[in-house]
Amino acid sequence: MGYSLEARLKKHGLNLSLWPTLFLLWQQEGYTQTELSKACQTRNYTTTRVLDKLEALELVERRPDPESRRAFRIYLTDKGRELEPELIAEAKAVNKEYLSKLDKSQRAQLMSLMQLLIS
Repeated sequence: MGYSLEARLKKHGLNLSLWPTLFLLWQQEGYTQTELSKACQTRNYTTTRVLDKLEALELVERRPDPESRRAFRIYLTDKGRELEPELIAEAKAVNKEYLSKLDKSQRAQLMSLMQLLIS
């Protein structure tokens, strides 16, 4: 079996703990840290560490929230946006590799069950 997503992310200087936040920001930017914590189902201090790491890698930036003096909104940098196509392709390759062991009906059943879990 080929590389895991973790191994593929490491080639880009990233790790799996950063993936949910990046993935969410590629879909929509401007979340507050609290919103990111809730969406990623992580504790606030964990999200703080993830954002600190992503900021140090120059992939995200914190901008003041115009509606709250204490909150910040999180946005991707150009560098963070540029990673999306390649990293999404890496994730799809990993998914395809793992799902290749299942036939079409098994894949459909798995996807249906996963939708139940996340809804």
